[in-house]
Amino acid sequence: MATFWRRIREIFYGAAGEEDQEVGAIAEVQPAATRVTDEGSVRLDGGVRVQQAGEELLIAYGGPLAQTGRPLFLHYGYGPGAWREVRERRMVKRRDGVYEVGLPLMLAAGSLEFCFRNDIGDWDNNNGKNWSYRP
Repeated sequence: MATFWRRIREIFYGAAGEEDQEVGAIAEVQPAATRVTDEGSVRLDGGVRVQQAGEELLIAYGGPLAQTGRPLFLHYGYGPGAWREVRERRMVKRRDGVYEVGLPLMLAAGSLEFCFRNDIGDWDNNNGKNWSYRP
């Protein structure tokens, strides 16, 4: 497991330990923007990045709620359509202010549907669209 997280850190920070400055950027993005990076991760609208590593997904969030510094949670379920197996996981704040969390890959029947919330009830649901990831 330590090797997995070491590899994830390399993907997000680079082999030399440098931070990826674009991960937490809250630059203006085009609607439904999805970009695949050189590392194979997927960047979605609103400062969200999804990286698949074997049987795990790493989700990083640098959107508006990350700027508050409050504890953040990934709120997720499986789709498409109505969410199934809805759960939450607390995210870990990196030193660059981006929050991240790992999930087991369970997408055999569809997609991962998700949004974010903080500990006082503020939500980021991508302007009502939520986020969706399908490998």
